[in-house]
Amino acid sequence: MVKKYLSMPLRIVGLILFLMGAGTMNVLGQLIVQPQLPLSGGIQRSQLWNLSVINNVGSDLTVNIQFTLTGQTSSTPQLVAESRTLRLYAGLNILTHRSVSPVRFLQVSPGFGSTTDPFALIPPGQYTGCYDFTVIRGDAREVVAEECVQFVVDPLSPAILVTPANHDSLDSGHPLFSWLPPGPSQGGAQLTYDLVIVKPLQGQSDDDAMQRNIPVLSLARHRNMQFQLPLSRTALETGTRYAWQVSVRSQGAIISKTEIWNFIIRPATQPARRAAVDGYFHDLQRNPPSNFAVCEEAIRFAYLHPTADSTIQVSLKDISSATPVDVKLDEETMTVQYGQNYLSIHPSSRLKLTSGKYYLLTVANLAGEIYFLKFSYLHKNN
Repeated sequence: MVKKYLSMPLRIVGLILFLMGAGTMNVLGQLIVQPQLPLSGGIQRSQLWNLSVINNVGSDLTVNIQFTLTGQTSSTPQLVAESRTLRLYAGLNILTHRSVSPVRFLQVSPGFGSTTDPFALIPPGQYTGCYDFTVIRGDAREVVAEECVQFVVDPLSPAILVTPANHDSLDSGHPLFSWLPPGPSQGGAQLTYDLVIVKPLQGQSDDDAMQRNIPVLSLARHRNMQFQLPLSRTALETGTRYAWQVSVRSQGAIISKTEIWNFIIRPATQPARRAAVDGYFHDLQRNPPSNFAVCEEAIRFAYLHPTADSTIQVSLKDISSATPVDVKLDEETMTVQYGQNYLSIHPSSRLKLTSGKYYLLTVANLAGEIYFLKFSYLHKNN
């Protein structure tokens, strides 16, 4: 049969051979595409390329993938990107951003920020994402599969302020400011933080001061989740109320703001206090400390919970002698929430604590972190 084609013009022979190839490999309908987008929370650009593709053609294919993202309220594409040329093997293929890179961005709307960062967050909203698969055979290209998926990107929860606590009074005029990132976790997303501290006027609300007053401190695009006011800066004034807030940025744009908290730098003669809590709450340590805290009447401790689960494991040992002895607690689990927690364990008919003895409290969370509090117990009557 090939000899018969040789007597024809070369252009016609090429056309017949291409059609024969197309007839022996019917690709249309032979690719099954399933996007693997997160079920909830924020979505990064890189996650848009998480796909499972079943190639039922029976042989490998050379393909190119174009992704188009449009909003539910507009037909104008918000994002158009194209993968590199890649091979789809016969059977199941699991694709990720790494396997389709480098990705070329053909169109990006202004609200989507940088055109090159694969970890940029998709802004909150309702979207339709469409994947076009083009098979490449020599100079011939044919779109053989299109799969569209509708999804919603929920707004991130704001970051959570940790210290100084709201309405707290502090000894130092150079406080440590700390906060927790917005949830859920964004993996490789490059988030930065703006910290603003203002001094409200007499009778002025914290919200109004944050809007109108010149900041005492304005820290922009900070990459860490804590900031210590440097000793080289003038200390904050004693007896003065300050308000502070943290804004979260993604690709330079502010995506959320925390609540506004306030604190006061107390004069040296004023006793320290914790707002809305009864008694002093000791900070836990990641390693068993060498020194002892003093717990009066109850075991009170401050615990910063880093995950979304709601329980921690607690245990107690009497370490007054050379051989530690386990002390039975009423409950070996405690309920917590994401962020800062102020917790208490009170003596009971089952939990017997002896005044003057030494104890070691151990706290463990599901993230595998373990914290300790070494203390001496004191009864008020003693």
